[in-house]
Amino acid sequence: MKKIALCLVLSLIILSFTSVTMAKPKKPKHKHKKKHPHSNSGNPEVMEEIFNIKKEKLKHFNNFNLEPEELSLVFYLHSVSNRPIGNKEIQFILKHKEDWDKITWYFGLPPIMFEDEIITFRHPPTSKQLFLPVGKKRYEAARRGVVEEKLEVKHNKYEYKYRNKRSKVKEKIEIKHNKYNYHYTNKRLGIKETLQVKYPSYRYTYHYKNKRTGERIRKRGRGRPLNPRIFYHKLRKRRQQETEFHLSVQINIDL
Repeated sequence: MKKIALCLVLSLIILSFTSVTMAKPKKPKHKHKKKHPHSNSGNPEVMEEIFNIKKEKLKHFNNFNLEPEELSLVFYLHSVSNRPIGNKEIQFILKHKEDWDKITWYFGLPPIMFEDEIITFRHPPTSKQLFLPVGKKRYEAARRGVVEEKLEVKHNKYEYKYRNKRSKVKEKIEIKHNKYNYHYTNKRLGIKETLQVKYPSYRYTYHYKNKRTGERIRKRGRGRPLNPRIFYHKLRKRRQQETEFHLSVQINIDL
């Protein structure tokens, strides 16, 4: 009887082992990563249209380690600040592209977007010639004549003044650790434009007034930090809403 019982036990063990080895392994579940809502790669044609850059020139920027969304932000910063694009600027941005707060400081711009759109100044561009050299922490320069300019940067303070006596245009930028102030007046065209941003809350107040056309725009809110993907999404949206919307850039690179 003991032998029979032992045989039965061995048979059961063999059967259970066989059923385990014959069982089909479960297929691992592949988790699909959710795509970022603004993760679409940049469209070169959009940048050609918005920044009025020929395809041949745009191809040159493929040599740099910049995503299309990042490149659109680079063009934007140069356009809004009236600063020509040079090799030094591109290399500086490549080195610090994870720190857009630092980059915008050198362009005299706030590191934010409005909640619903990108920041663009509505007044005509000035004949600005003084720019803070990238990488410089202290700098002072001035231009005199019919057009006067003064740029002074030291410690955590950035101050720029522009005055065109003939056109009756004044522009002033003041940046401190806790605020950003922009002020523009054009008495001949009857334009006044201001922007104030408080740090670190990013609360802003924007005002534009044109006496000739009667146009007046007021905005208040809390801005959002510059992000290349979200910025590019807002840029394309602006273009879709305003087909005539474009920004111009000057490229000082041998292409």
